[in-house]
Amino acid sequence: MKLAPNNADDIAVLRADIAELKTLIQQALAVQPPRTWLTVDEASAMSGFTPQCIRGWCRSHRIGVLDRNEWQVDRRQLRAHIVARFGLARLPPELRAD
Repeated sequence: MKLAPNNADDIAVLRADIAELKTLIQQALAVQPPRTWLTVDEASAMSGFTPQCIRGWCRSHRIGVLDRNEWQVDRRQLRAHIVARFGLARLPPELRAD
């Protein structure tokens, strides 16, 4: 599209398009994917199981890794373990996304 240098209508249309693009970019940047790794407390709050239970699963079912004396729980492994052990109905909505 070729614009005339003094065409106010074309400039207004371009400004509106730019404003719309800025809004779309800001919305896209605001959406963050779920974190892959969770702390034991985050996993406990999200799943409804106690921190002791989550730590036990990290040790015995390898759903997490020990990093500087703190367990980091893999979100996907936690979800898979809950589904395998308790069924899909017991899976909280926070863990269904991914």
